[in-house]
Amino acid sequence: MKHEIKRILKSNGEALARSDKTLRSIFDIMFSNEGLVLCESHDGFRTKKQTYGEIKRKIKRCAAGLYSRIGDTHEFVALYMDNSPDWIVAFWSILKSGNKPYLV
Repeated sequence: MKHEIKRILKSNGEALARSDKTLRSIFDIMFSNEGLVLCESHDGFRTKKQTYGEIKRKIKRCAAGLYSRIGDTHEFVALYMDNSPDWIVAFWSILKSGNKPYLV
């Protein structure tokens, strides 16, 4: 596991160094390992794991919903919520919808 993490960090670091360093390329690099676990949560009875792929699909659905409601206005959209997988979805969805997150 430790060697796998080092390999992923090295690979993603190299990809970032070769990229144009835009938020789009950072997103593509971050979510390229769709099968890896991004986060775990526990409800008191069981542990729920969410992969990068699952979160990426949520981001795409949420971004499409935002775009259909407010369009590609390049406006600021306030983001005020606790740190969670939903925060990750909201942050990247705002960007992918063509808008700018305003972290409150």
